[in-house]
Parts: sequence; C-alpha cells; structure tokens
Amino acid sequence: MPSFEHEVLVQLFRDQPRLAVRLLRDVCGIEVPDSEAHVASDSAEFTDCEPTEHRSDAAVIVLGANERLPQLGVVVEIQRSARQHKFRSWATYAATFAERRACPVAVLVLCPNQQTADYYDRNYKLGPTFVLRPLVVGPNRVPALTDARQVAECPELGVLSVLAHGGAQTAVDILCAGLDKIDSDRARRYTGYVLALLHESERAYMEALMAAGTFEYMSEFTESYVEKGRAQGRTEGRTEGRAEGEARALIAVLEARGLEPSSEQRERIMSCRDLDQLELWIRRAATVDNVTELFD
Repeated sequence: MPSFEHEVLVQLFRDQPRLAVRLLRDVCGIEVPDSEAHVASDSAEFTDCEPTEHRSDAAVIVLGANERLPQLGVVVEIQRSARQHKFRSWATYAATFAERRACPVAVLVLCPNQQTADYYDRNYKLGPTFVLRPLVVGPNRVPALTDARQVAECPELGVLSVLAHGGAQTAVDILCAGLDKIDSDRARRYTGYVLALLHESERAYMEALMAAGTFEYMSEFTESYVEKGRAQGRTEGRTEGRAEGEARALIAVLEARGLEPSSEQRERIMSCRDLDQLELWIRRAATVDNVTELFD
C-alpha cells in the first residue's frame, strides 16, 4: 500500500500539473514546447488489451495553442525504493501514452531519498537497441527556493524544496512566508502536508511559528493544533513520543483539508499509541470525505 509521503507527493502533481513541466524544464534541462500555458492532468491509466492493469502515479499533457494538439506527455512516478521491474513498467506507460496521444513522452521520476534517485538515474536496456532513460529528480536536484515570491508562484515546488532542504530553519521561513501570499485553503492544506512529513526538530520549529501567529493563513487551524499539542505534553520514550507526533500530524492534515474532528474523534486519535494504526489513518486522511470514514 502506498505510504502517506507517496500520496502527498502524487497529490502535488494532481493539484498543479505544471509542476511536472517546471521540473522537466528547470531541473532536467528538457526543452518544453512554447505552448506550455496549456498544461493539464491526463489519464494515468495505461492498460492495454491484456487484463493486467497499468497505472502510473500521475500523467500530464502539454497542449498546443488550440488546446487540442498534444505537444508532450509526461508520465510522473514517485519512487521511495529501488525496484528493477519499474523500468519495464515505465516503458509500458510511455509507449501506451505515446500511442494514445500521438506525441513525444517523458518519464519523470521523483525520489524523496537520494540513494533511490541514484539507482534510477541511468540508462536501462530493454533490448539490443531499446533503451529507457527516465528523468530523475532526487533531493540534490530539487531547487532550494530562496525567496517567498518563488513559493507563491509555485507552492508545490515550495513544498518539495522544504522537504528536500528543510534542515535549515530558513527553508521553513521561506515556505511559510510564500504560502502566506496564496489562497488560505491551499496554504493550510500544504502546511498540513509539510507538518506530517517533516522531521521532528523541523516540525517543532514550524509549530513554534504557528504558535506565534506569524502568518495569517495559519491562524484558523493553529490554535487547536498547538494548544492540543501542549495539553498532551511531551511523553517520555521514543515510541510514545513518535505516536504523539503522528497523532498531531494526522489532526493537522485533517484540519488542513477542512475536516474538523469532533472532541471524541480528536481524543481517539490523540490517545492512540499504535503506530501501524496511526499510519493507516494518516494514509486515509489524504482521501476521506469526512472524519468518520477515517475509522471505517
């Protein structure tokens, strides 16, 4: 089952398909057609006549000036571990996409850890003259955004930047300042994603910013998040502390999506110390329509 981190990264491309184009152009050095103004999500299903289903994480299409003629297709994959068979799957996706849309296709692979990125960043021979070369973006290739205006222009890239380079408090500051300039609902959603995925020390710093009320978009869901965290207190023991952190992150994600847990639901989440159960709830939190579905 895909991890919560995987689902968050996929959602960034679904929220903003242009993110794939920016990574291809600015990070991978791929020439993108001038018609990139018309960028949209496309079907991520690449099933052929065989009964086996083939589905990528996301797919993006760059259209011509009339918004009908495809110029470039992008298969988007999120990979957290090294698996050789993925090369063959990507070849299937690319060939099917190219046939369906009658345009060139690129395979863009985003890897949250550098070791995995290094594994995939190579030519893979599928036959004597058939070579697949995915375009791989690992943490070392994600642009480190240095200006809040860059984050405001592409918040999804801002999320990737802070997850890849979040060791410095400055990266969190820039992200939050940039999110303060965009739609508050999107800003809260992306803040919830980042809080759920940051390491504990970085998450604590971001929580401190929230508690200080530094950025206006945070205020609506900051009070309950921070005050509940304080009320629960710091619990001794690594497992206990991690469970508390996972529970607080889960509530942050729900609130960022506009799903407000009842007092009973909040208590059930915060009292849970089963890490596997919390991880399952966090994965569900990205897609449920209401908090009740979380526990089904």
